[in-house]
Amino acid sequence: MSSEERKSVIHRKALSAREDFDARAMSPSKALRLSLEKCGDRLFSLALTVATLEQRRLTHAQLKEEAGKDDLILLLDGQGGARGAALLDLQFAQALVEVQTTGRVRPGAAAERPMTGTDAAIAAPLVDAMLAGFDEKLDEAAPGHRPIAFRYGDRVGDARGLLLALEAADFELFRMTVDIGGGAKTGILTLILPASVLARPDPATGEAGEAADFDLGDLAMQVPVTLDAVLDRVQLSLAEVCALKPGMRLPVRASAIGKTELVAASGHVAAQVRLGQMNGMRAVRLNGAGGDDAPPAPGARAQATPDPPDMPLPDPGGAPEFPDLASLSSTDPPTLTGLQDLPSAEIGALPDLPDLPGAGGLSDLPALADLE
Repeated sequence: MSSEERKSVIHRKALSAREDFDARAMSPSKALRLSLEKCGDRLFSLALTVATLEQRRLTHAQLKEEAGKDDLILLLDGQGGARGAALLDLQFAQALVEVQTTGRVRPGAAAERPMTGTDAAIAAPLVDAMLAGFDEKLDEAAPGHRPIAFRYGDRVGDARGLLLALEAADFELFRMTVDIGGGAKTGILTLILPASVLARPDPATGEAGEAADFDLGDLAMQVPVTLDAVLDRVQLSLAEVCALKPGMRLPVRASAIGKTELVAASGHVAAQVRLGQMNGMRAVRLNGAGGDDAPPAPGARAQATPDPPDMPLPDPGGAPEFPDLASLSSTDPPTLTGLQDLPSAEIGALPDLPDLPGAGGLSDLPALADLE
């Protein structure tokens, strides 16, 4: 077997392996290749065949090495201020000019000449269509894919201007060697995109690329919420609060047990509950609508039950204990009468309360919250 025949066999095997891989997976390089070939045929009836495609990662400092002195450099604008670039060598750019002015690509290499704004305007439709097709191909392979959404923005004069325009730290480079017009010319098209644009997944997709359900309402309903059970409210001055000591007693209304409030962190009253116990632990039961257990209208509590009177300030020389509830006489203020019926009102030492009514205590109730 001759050397040429051996190369031909290896080439056919490599081509077959690539086609088999492309048929099973839609990679970014495959999506870009298919998009370019289809856009050339659709826009200009121009046969574009990608002979080789190189993909690699490069840093910002390496960009200068990728731009040739004769390349047409197109700046691409993306979402969120992201920027990329498309570089067309002289042969590729000249082929686009010829096919749009004369209807065909003339065989042979193009003569050297400087690139102009006219070249950029002629190449822009193909670049935009190629990038749009690139997004479509990736979305077909993985529904919910976040599009790169890059489009032609402006022409850059040289490699130095390209370095100033692109600000990302890392980039993904795609360099395609393209057979144009059935072999009339061979050109090179290079696409440079920020690496973060291709690597960043869509938050609404799973690891496998399939669209995942994302409901903000469901997410909000799963956020943990802390509720405090407020037995009663007592109005004290700052001096009285600073003088509180273990063992001191505070006045609590007798009706507070049946009208305990569940309060959210912001101070919002979520529900009115009844204080009790279950399995040896303090618990609350949600009050039903209507009757005496119904939550009062806003402002009704302040009108029906006045706050306890201000307590005398303690002597600066030593803070005395608050008087025992049992020692209060009938001449005390109306809001404190009847408190001697309570077994105890010590903070942290509330008496054991009877089980709330209902079969099996509170185990059959839909909403229970243990008080820590």
